[in-house]
Formats: sequence, C-alpha cells, structure tokens
Amino acid sequence: MKKIKTICIIGTGYAAYNHYQSFKNLINGQIYILTRKKKGNKNLKKFKSKKVRIIENLNNMPKIIDAYVVASHWLKNDFYFNFFKNEKKPILFEKPIGISYKSFFNLPKYKSNKFLGLNRRCFKTTIFLKKYLKTKKVIDANVNICENVQLFQKRFKTKKKNIFLFSSIHNIDLIIFLFGEPIKIQKIKSFFNKQEVTGFFIFHYKNFKVKVTFLDNSSENSELTIRLKDKDTIFLTHNTNLKIYDGIKVKSKKDNKIYEPIIKHSFKEKDKFKFGFYNQANLFLKNKLTSSIDSYKITYNVIKKLS
Repeated sequence: MKKIKTICIIGTGYAAYNHYQSFKNLINGQIYILTRKKKGNKNLKKFKSKKVRIIENLNNMPKIIDAYVVASHWLKNDFYFNFFKNEKKPILFEKPIGISYKSFFNLPKYKSNKFLGLNRRCFKTTIFLKKYLKTKKVIDANVNICENVQLFQKRFKTKKKNIFLFSSIHNIDLIIFLFGEPIKIQKIKSFFNKQEVTGFFIFHYKNFKVKVTFLDNSSENSELTIRLKDKDTIFLTHNTNLKIYDGIKVKSKKDNKIYEPIIKHSFKEKDKFKFGFYNQANLFLKNKLTSSIDSYKITYNVIKKLS
C-alpha cells in the first residue's frame, strides 16, 4: 500500500475532531477537513494547525489526498459509503453503515481498503485479551450492555432496533472479535417490545456459550466476564479496566474468614487521546486494521439477528 502522507477527514463534529487529534500526530503531510459549509460552522475553530486546509463540498477534494476518514453524522454514513464504493484509496468509516440497506450483508465482497471505526478492537486491553485467550479454553462468558434508549431515540430520531448499530455495536463486536461468529443465536427475551427494559440472548459456540444481557438506563457499567478452564476469571469493565484473577486467597481475621481474589493481571486503558483512536489511526496508516468491511458484515449480521 502507498504510504499515506495526506488525509481528508469528512466532518467537523466530535468524532472527526478525535480522528484529527490522532492523525495530526502521526502524519507529516496535509490534513484536509471537509465541511458542507464554512460559514457559521463553529467547530472549525478546533482544527487549528499549519497542516490543516478547510474545504467545502465533495467535488472540491484535491486528487493528492492519499486516504479518507468519514466522520460525519452517523445517519449520513450510508451516503458516503455509496459515494466511495469504487474508491481504491484507503477509507476509514465511522460506524454504523448499512442502516438504509435492506440486505447489506449480501453486498459483494469489498476490497481491503475500506474499514470501520470499531476502535474497541484497538484498545490495549482488548489486544492483550485477544492474545491471552489464544492459548486458553473458555467455560462460558457473560456480557452486560447498558444503554439509554429514550436518550438515544431523542438524540438520533431513529427506531429503537437501530440502537445495536450505534453505541452497542462496540460491545457486540467485541464478542465477535474475541470469539468469532457464533454458530447460533438464541433469543430468550426480546429487547424491542414497547415496555421491555432488559433483553437476554445466548450466543452458542462449539464448546461454550456467551450470555448477553441488554439493560435500558441501568446504573451499572457494561462488562464482560470470562471463565476459563484453568480457573482464571477475567473481568473487562467498560472496555478500559481489565482484571484477571487466579483463584481465591483465604485470610482469617478473628472469627471471620475473608476471601480475596488473587490478581494475576490488572491494568487500565491509558491514552492522551480518546481511547482507541490513536492506535486505530496508527494501524490504519500501516494497513493493519482488522475491522474491514467484510469483517464488519459478520457483526452487522449478528446485530440483525438480535433485532
């Protein structure tokens, strides 16, 4: 792949700015920021650098651009995905894509130059866990995914079923990234009836199961728990706090026994940028991202089965 020296970020919102913060520290060339309108766009004040050039309109993009990052409004992603469908240069799309497609999963195989911003795959905690599990045998796993459905619908004015393609996609994709595509998905309790505040699903794998619980407006953190055959227990909270326990230590204090887990590994995600963005940008520039469009199709298909 040609070395990426110049990049164009489409959008000026929160996600676009986080991408910009990472890429400006990784490339020496020009960074183009594409906006629909310069006039009245207060967000443009944040993109201050000698490297930056602000441009309006897709038709004004210069040919010298080596790669693109699409970080516009989430509901516009399908438009850009269609616009760039024949583009051969590397493109990183913010999630989600496929909302407006009736059969996105059945679209033809795409070239490896198109990727999704599933940045939880790029967390150091996730990368460590992926390697750690390669030599381990899983007994079972639990995943709690917490959302605020009313806030989501108010903010994005879209159907409740699309919530899995927005914030929840990171936690669902984490299951796919760590364990692969499930053989079967069992729906115990739907999350989409009008009054439902919980949903229960079981992802079946060859030798174990993953129990997935969706919680509406819950105070608890999204969390992944994995139990291994060597008695290790793994806790990954909010994708940023990883702890691996190896058994229980019993202490006696007067007439009481205190049971404390033995910590084998423990660390928190740390980054001077928004978690996952810098490493994702670095991997994108090196053509080492795992979240290709064809990989995303697997996650997308699982989400559709949950809906």
